[in-house]
Amino acid sequence: MRAPDEQRTRPVCLDVMATIMAVSRQDGRRERIRVVVPCPIREFETLPVVGRFQLARGKEIIRFGLDGRPFGPHEELHDYGATFRTPAGNFAGPWCTEILGQVLPRPAKSEPPLPSPTQAAKGRVGEPALAGAWDLEPDAARIAAIMERARADFAVCAGELLTAAPFPRWCVGEDGTRIELVRATDELRLEENYVAAERRDAAEELAGIRNGGRGLASCRGKVVEMDPAYQFDRDEVFLARGVGRYFAEKFRVPVVDLPGDLVRAWHDVSTGMRMRRDSASVQAIDVIASGFRLMAAFEACPQLSGRAGLHPDPWWSRIRDRIVQVDGLGPQMLPAASGPAPWQPWS
Repeated sequence: MRAPDEQRTRPVCLDVMATIMAVSRQDGRRERIRVVVPCPIREFETLPVVGRFQLARGKEIIRFGLDGRPFGPHEELHDYGATFRTPAGNFAGPWCTEILGQVLPRPAKSEPPLPSPTQAAKGRVGEPALAGAWDLEPDAARIAAIMERARADFAVCAGELLTAAPFPRWCVGEDGTRIELVRATDELRLEENYVAAERRDAAEELAGIRNGGRGLASCRGKVVEMDPAYQFDRDEVFLARGVGRYFAEKFRVPVVDLPGDLVRAWHDVSTGMRMRRDSASVQAIDVIASGFRLMAAFEACPQLSGRAGLHPDPWWSRIRDRIVQVDGLGPQMLPAASGPAPWQPWS
């Protein structure tokens, strides 16, 4: 049973070093400065255990449930930038990111530059010294968002700092001879190799396809216990992100030469790389379907893809087999056998 908010005791504050836009009260210049943003987070005496796992290399990890999401010890993840100053010590990440998980954009030439990575904080948000020297109103929304995200993604339980942390995932070897339970990150590559923790049968099915049915793959790792209600990773979302990255990296498509329906498909696929891991399954399926539609058109008329000839790609074959044979999305993805004539660049 999920622990209620009433179990909270005294408030705990997480200090986050962030880069924001500010205006000097001395001469009115706009400048990007580093500041400490104090972020109140929740504290609990206990939280329910929603997952226990033994990873392929033997490490045991636990996940706690809060707000419908799994949480784990903060030192396991380094997805957040800045420095988090906590009672347990300092946790340092890349200086040029902030807690929203986004790399700060490179400023235009007319804008103030990013501060040096060695620049110390100008002060602490909320303290009179900083407020007297700098007007923080230009980035008030960013400061509020940092505080909101910190409260959502961090908590303290029994004196330990926890971070929102996904369940592990099964990784299937490309030759289908091994399956390993590994820690999930937000920057998976080769997404077609990864399967959600509760889908070991799907991982075994994928391994069987890859090894030609030559027997069961060796399996390292174990799901000791897991509450699927706290699973927010969806395999189709990771596959959609892989499809989006594939088209962005492999093709330089003259979009103006594409028919209208393929222009829409190209724009749909381009959203794949920007999908968050908690994006909706419906959006992910739309991205994958658009990828299949584009590939069918490119294979029928290679000129549409910006290439002169056919372009067989082992990766596309692997992800196609994964989507159709393992995830059961074939009828929704595959173009109809009796469809319109192949697209032509002049049509």
